[in-house]
Amino acid sequence: MSKKNRRIEGHIIIVAATTNANGEPDFAITAVPATEEEVEKGEHYEAAETKLMDDDYEGPFVLWDEDECPPWLFENVCKHLGVKNINDLAEEIIKDDDKSDLDDDEFDEDTEFDDDEFDEDE
Repeated sequence: MSKKNRRIEGHIIIVAATTNANGEPDFAITAVPATEEEVEKGEHYEAAETKLMDDDYEGPFVLWDEDECPPWLFENVCKHLGVKNINDLAEEIIKDDDKSDLDDDEFDEDTEFDDDEFDEDE
């Protein structure tokens, strides 16, 4: 198996045959963080399923990374979804995930503050 997976900032791009929020069969493209070891174990697919469900897609899912799909799949799914550049889309997905992670951290109840930061005498 060749190692040609597209990786952007430690993420791998995955194409999914799925059901959209309207209950219609559809395709989706997502990107999830994954190490080479996680990819070898197939853990990137579990992460992709979780992410797709968070994005309102429903299973069952049929998932492919670039090494495990027919050579025409990524190109044709991009055309179907109106995506001109899969790498640009993946970078946008990653950026949105990073922003979402920051938003989640903003409301972390376990965050500890240094009392000196809030010294009222200053």
